[in-house]
Amino acid sequence: MGVEIIDEPLLARIHRLASPSFPVTYPEMYDDALMPDVIAGSMRAYWTARFFPVRAVDFYRLRNVYVCGEGLVFDAAGRLFRSTIAQHSDEAIAVAAQAVAEARAVGQIPAHSGPAVLCKKIGSFNFGHWLLEMWPRAILARMHLAIPGLRYVVHAHTGALWKVMRDCLGLAGIREAAIIETTWEPQFFEDLFLVDGLTDHGNYMSSLAVTCLDPFIEGVPAGHAERLYVTRQGVGWRRFQDEEAMLRIAEQEGYMVIDPGGMGLMQQIGMFKGARRVVGVTGAAMTNTVFMAPHGRVDLFVPASMPDNFFWFISQHRQHHYSEHRCPEAEPDAARREHGQSWNADIEFAPEAFRRFIGG
Repeated sequence: MGVEIIDEPLLARIHRLASPSFPVTYPEMYDDALMPDVIAGSMRAYWTARFFPVRAVDFYRLRNVYVCGEGLVFDAAGRLFRSTIAQHSDEAIAVAAQAVAEARAVGQIPAHSGPAVLCKKIGSFNFGHWLLEMWPRAILARMHLAIPGLRYVVHAHTGALWKVMRDCLGLAGIREAAIIETTWEPQFFEDLFLVDGLTDHGNYMSSLAVTCLDPFIEGVPAGHAERLYVTRQGVGWRRFQDEEAMLRIAEQEGYMVIDPGGMGLMQQIGMFKGARRVVGVTGAAMTNTVFMAPHGRVDLFVPASMPDNFFWFISQHRQHHYSEHRCPEAEPDAARREHGQSWNADIEFAPEAFRRFIGG
């Protein structure tokens, strides 16, 4: 890799939360034999764990550091803090390290004084990552750090995602003036706070990432539709191959068809808060199941090779009945070329089988 990696100094830890242990249950699985053996083995290790033990969520205060890319943090000597690596490739790390080194050499780095908490990580363009991996950092920092003038570092966006991010922070009492928007370019921070241990995407999710949202859900009126079908028609990839047929069937079976990508935050919270059953292909919009009441049902249709427990973790914390249908990938090679992974292909599922299942 060529970049020295270091742990946060113990003296930099200023606060620690105990993330409670929680039990887990094996999902209701359909066609799991379609999963590649290595994927199936890895995921079953989590599904059969029975419970996750108590873990720590740590708050660190770092001085004179550089933030680059999607939340990589380097010290004054150009060394990378280990907790910020999460899911970054060696190539992305090398590019960020080089950018920091070059910016330091010419002395042209935007600088920020005053305390700020890092609320960005890889996946910054994904609604689901924001909702349960970045927004909770802001909420918990605001709750547990009595730091006057604390600001919140997020990745710069435009359009619908930025509006959702701004609304999320506003719900938590964070004014726009307290938000620092950063891009991929290096930025210097005199006083930066890190929140570590809250999530490890697909491998772990603290209950704190879910329960810290509860105060903001309580005041939102619940929608009237008890059954929702979440379409990815507007996304353009990783959909049912015959999405039009699935839409018609869902409507005929009494489901409200929704595309959360076109909704505001409060509308999304309300729609899912009122739902008792949610059906859809795996994707960021299904993160909204975190707003459902306990004991609802979530039915997820998943490409055969996709290695992700993110939505299963949500279901465990919310005590949902959770099922997965593993589905053949229609054009995995084309998806690999266009979107980097075969599991971003559209998926195959027989419309009549879909009717029988969701009509139950």
